[in-house]
This record gives sequence, structure tokens and C-alpha cells, in this order.
Amino acid sequence: MKALGKLISATCCLLVLYGFDCPQSSFLTKGDTATCTGILVPELYLSQMRETIENADAELDYFRTRWSFDQQEFQLRLDQATQQLAVCATEVDTLRATALETANLQEPVVPWYESVPFVVTITAVVSVGFAVGFYALADHLAEQQ
Repeated sequence: MKALGKLISATCCLLVLYGFDCPQSSFLTKGDTATCTGILVPELYLSQMRETIENADAELDYFRTRWSFDQQEFQLRLDQATQQLAVCATEVDTLRATALETANLQEPVVPWYESVPFVVTITAVVSVGFAVGFYALADHLAEQQ
């Protein structure tokens, strides 16, 4: 962030640093008359601004290179993820086809206690048992009276 602030302040002074050429420019001391029009910049501040601009240019080149490498890395990761997705999609399609083939070829397995003959037999036995029980109960109650 500190470099960014320096870059902004140096950018504001670019016209002063690089924009105007004054062939008669010279160092001034207090009381001297300037040979050119413009803004006076102390030599130390001017050298600091030039250094800041050079450092900012170097950082900009570094970050451009880093961004390029990061972009290439992310592209490689995206390609790998796309390939993995394609492999997974193929595997899912294969499993889905296998499941459909298995479902269509085999009869559903019904447990023995849910089979139709077993349910009909148990129902008949229980019905006959209730009928005989009620008949026996009615006969027993009739004998008691």
C-alpha cells in the first residue's frame, strides 16, 4: 500500500519529471532566478520520485509476470478439473446403464412372507379359525343356558 501511495504521488508529478524539457535548466539556490517556467522540485525529492517510479515499474513487471504464471496455473487446474469431470460423467453413465440393465433383466425378489400363496393360505386359516371359534363359543353359550 505504501508503494501504491508513492506511485500515485509520482504519477501526479510525471509531467514535471518527464513532460517538459528545459535545455537551460540548472540547479537553483535561494535568490537565483529560474531559467525555465514550471514547478521547482528539490533534487532529493526528485531523486526519490524517480526511484519510486522505477521501483513501481519493476513491481508492475513482477506482478504482470506473476499474474501470467497464476493464469497459466489456473488454466492447468481448470483443464484437469474438466478432464476429471468428464471421467466422472462417463463413470456415472456406465453405472446408470448397468443399473438399468440389471433392473430390466431380473424379476423383483419378493420375500416369502409377502408372496400371494402364503398370504391367501394364512388368510384362509385365520378365517376358518375364527369361524370355528365363534361356532364353538356360540355352542358353549347355548349349552350353559
